Amino acid sequence: MAAKQGDLELLQDPVAQELLRSTIPARLAYTAIDGTPRVVPIWFHWNGREFVMALLPNAQVEKRGKES
Repeated sequence: MAAKQGDLELLQDPVAQELLRSTIPARLAYTAIDGTPRVVPIWFHWNGREFVMALLPNAQVEKRGKES
């Protein structure tokens, strides 16, 4: 049976492992307050157990996250 979206087993896929080891920034997509889609590059850290992304304290994406 294939893993479903959101299943942590997906992180074991070779393509996922390659991306997690990559120095390419991730892309974070969200909907802005005016309803337009936004995609921003964001640095991340994967330690094999946790996926950490850092945002500036007043970033628009952080404000949208609190609203939803």
